[in-house]
Amino acid sequence: MRERSTGFTLIEMMVVVVIAAIMMGAVTLSFPSTKGEDIIKKEADRFVALLNFAQDEATLQSREFALAIDKSGYAFYLNDEGSWIEAEGAFSRNEYPDVIQSALYLEGEPIALGVKKKVKPQVLILSTGEMTPFGYRLSYLNEVSLTLDIDGGGLITRRADKKNEK
Repeated sequence: MRERSTGFTLIEMMVVVVIAAIMMGAVTLSFPSTKGEDIIKKEADRFVALLNFAQDEATLQSREFALAIDKSGYAFYLNDEGSWIEAEGAFSRNEYPDVIQSALYLEGEPIALGVKKKVKPQVLILSTGEMTPFGYRLSYLNEVSLTLDIDGGGLITRRADKKNEK
């Protein structure tokens, strides 16, 4: 009679390796990205989604919206009988991390960005769906930047720029 050896078979070892690989992949994907390009892309995607949402809501509600951009972030406003009130909920103020700088361009000219409490809306979003054409640049520690060019109909063009190292 043959003696039965104690140990693991090759299949059992392979199953354990596959399970360990899957778990390591899941853990790796759950860590937030610290790459500047990823951070800028995430913030730009959030901005674009909110801008498109505001454009849709302005059309659906037949109400004017506005966008105010400052040094630390941006906020949406609603027109309430001739005055602008800061929007709440999905349109509440968005603050950027300190590593992100922003720049606003109207008609190709840079606009000086102020402090959040004293900013007036620079971009109008009309109830017809049209908006003030503008450029918006986000940069991560002045190393990586992404520029969004938005036309009057809301069409968005992205341009990525990476600083050349000397």
